[in-house]
Amino acid sequence: YQGGSASFVHQDGVFLMRLERGRLRRSYRVVRTIGSRFFQYYVGRQLEGPEERSEPIWQEDHVLPFGYWLDEGQWVPVVHINEEVPDDRRWDLFGQASRVVYDRNCSPCHTTRPFGDWLMTTDGRLRSGAFRPRDFSFDLFEYVSRSHPEEFPQAKQPLDFSLAELEHWLDEKANGLPAKDYAVVLGVSCEACHNGALEHVRRSEERATSQRPLFFPAGEEIIIPAAGQEPDQVWGRRPENLNWICARCHSGGRPQFAAGIDTWNSTEYSDAASGACYTGRTPEGLGPLTCTHCHDPHQTIGKAWSRSPRLDDARCLACHHSLRRPEARAQHTHHPAQSEGDRCMNCHMPRLNEGLQQMVRTHHIFSPTEPAMLESNQPNACNLCHLEKSVGWTLGHLEAWYDTEFDRDKIAAATGDLSRPAALGWLTSSHEATRLVAAEALGRSRARWALPQLIEMLDDPYLINRQFTQKRLEEMLDVSLAEQFGYRFYQSRQQRRKPLKALRRAMEKAGQ
Repeated sequence: YQGGSASFVHQDGVFLMRLERGRLRRSYRVVRTIGSRFFQYYVGRQLEGPEERSEPIWQEDHVLPFGYWLDEGQWVPVVHINEEVPDDRRWDLFGQASRVVYDRNCSPCHTTRPFGDWLMTTDGRLRSGAFRPRDFSFDLFEYVSRSHPEEFPQAKQPLDFSLAELEHWLDEKANGLPAKDYAVVLGVSCEACHNGALEHVRRSEERATSQRPLFFPAGEEIIIPAAGQEPDQVWGRRPENLNWICARCHSGGRPQFAAGIDTWNSTEYSDAASGACYTGRTPEGLGPLTCTHCHDPHQTIGKAWSRSPRLDDARCLACHHSLRRPEARAQHTHHPAQSEGDRCMNCHMPRLNEGLQQMVRTHHIFSPTEPAMLESNQPNACNLCHLEKSVGWTLGHLEAWYDTEFDRDKIAAATGDLSRPAALGWLTSSHEATRLVAAEALGRSRARWALPQLIEMLDDPYLINRQFTQKRLEEMLDVSLAEQFGYRFYQSRQQRRKPLKALRRAMEKAGQ
């Protein structure tokens, strides 16, 4: 990869990652594994390399440059450690040491830390203000002097150290407190959500408890203006508390589609809060929605969503009572009952999020009539099912069914041709996430009529787009592109030329 080679070694009880390119030698010791469903990524620190010894790569644990793709059984370059970029701007894994410090960038969400420690981090300070259901104060001086006296041994009273000292400590140390020394659990556990459930544990027996777990932070240093409120109003299992628990990790910033929808996952609550359902009440007066309406936080999802479409619909109809009757649904969806076009999530939560090895549903709940997506030649729910139909065909149905109006001139300028299959238009988009959604949808639907265009996606400048396209094409054609043609998605453009030429020739010979 990138003109070099990497090897992965278990030697004398130690796991090593070694990189070589020409005279350059770099090696890392692997100390931790991240991930268990799709990929394993690794954390460690550098043992050999050209950097000065004063560089952090020698002293701090970093996310390492290669991971292991579990389903495919192969080593691959890491993705989404930073924002995805074209190949000519990707991290040179051999020439540049990792700059992604695990404890500064990843562990606030990937491990369970004391809530006070989390609040001290830059990430915690920013996220604590987003979506929180009520104001609270945090006695930072008291917390630091009580919980981290080793850092301020001179502190007998909270103000014995200066604000400048504290700010320096927060910037230099609190952001990188090693999870292995300070985390409650090296993973996500009960306390990540329940914010201090000591009394619940103390008062619990095998089958009963006299103290419910908490759903809002509590502690001597947490001050909540709760005058006149019952404890349950503050710490109980309330919708706003539940959603903020999830939002503390599942929020943030990602590259976006035109409608303000994130293009890849891990910010599900940010997406949900910017869409419908989470921000108000249904016409029947119900709501708002919570994450736990659809997700059981005590059960893992696994590699694939296991709930049936019928049960998914039932979750939506639990609030949208007016659409429970089949005839009302038919009038709303204009599709036969129980068909794909009759499913709530296919229209209102289409597969727009890149989720490591497959596209997953966006949590931004919105309407297929959303003009921003159509006016930008970005994926719309109708054409994600009707890939062979044109955007013009879709506009005609939406206008007739829902009495909507669109700026057809603007849409025509964006698409270039309102009569060609929408998916083929998406594949030529300058927006890389739109190309990815199109390739995934065409592959998922086994659209052999689009094979020539999908093969060209194997030469896309974005590694993640080639990765998804290779997987979908191999499923569609029942072939290993690596074994039969020598193609691997992480090859350089020069390396890809020969296998792609052979693949195109084989498809032409087969008449596809």
